[in-house]
Amino acid sequence: MSSVNKIALLTFCTALFMAGTATAKPGVADKGKEIYDKRCTWCHGADGDGAGAAKDRLLPPPRDFTSGNYK
Repeated sequence: MSSVNKIALLTFCTALFMAGTATAKPGVADKGKEIYDKRCTWCHGADGDGAGAAKDRLLPPPRDFTSGNYK
C-alpha cells in the first residue's frame, strides 16, 4: 500500500471516529425520528423491519434495519 493510500485511509478512519455519537447534540434524535417517520416508513416500516406499505412494489425489497446486516 502506498504512503498516499495509507494517509488517505488514516484520514478517513479519523473522520469516522470523530463523527461518532459523542458529537451528537441534544434533540438530534428527535429530528431524526421525524425525518424517518416522514421519508422512510413507507418502505422500511415504522419499526425498521422492511415491512412498510410499499414493500411489495420494490425490487430489491427494503432493507430490514433490525437484522443488523449492512453492506
